[in-house]
Amino acid sequence: MVTPIHTTQIEVRGDVQAGVWRDAMEWPRADWYAITVPLDAAYAGLHRYGLLVKGDSMDKVFPDGSIVVAINLIDLGRMPQTGEIAVVVQRSKTSNEFEATVKAVQVLESGEIILWPQSTNPDFATPIRIKPGECDHDAGMPDVFIQALVVASYRPKPMVSF
Repeated sequence: MVTPIHTTQIEVRGDVQAGVWRDAMEWPRADWYAITVPLDAAYAGLHRYGLLVKGDSMDKVFPDGSIVVAINLIDLGRMPQTGEIAVVVQRSKTSNEFEATVKAVQVLESGEIILWPQSTNPDFATPIRIKPGECDHDAGMPDVFIQALVVASYRPKPMVSF
């Protein structure tokens, strides 16, 4: 017997760099578009949104052009766990803006969080380390923080390489 898959639509509202830090900003609302994704009982009732992945620091998991489905941590009510993937934001070193990237999460017993690229590109082998309390900012906003948990992904046009 075939079990039906229940779906919903989410909005793809911006892009996120998987590689280098890039300005974190949503696209103008007129540029948002909807995609259909399966409902996920584990995140029932939580607002999900899509981000277009650009770059290759996560290409083992999300090749350039993939769409990640994310839930903001404030809505989720918990921090990511080891092995999960997150949207990470940092204060720009050159402006008052913020920059974002996508990385795999490792939480050490000490509370330190290591954010790992998952790339075939050797230029993206260095992790980002966040020590407990180290990323606090004098204005109350940390310099680096995890904004969202990636809960799914979608590849609009899968391709293979030879």
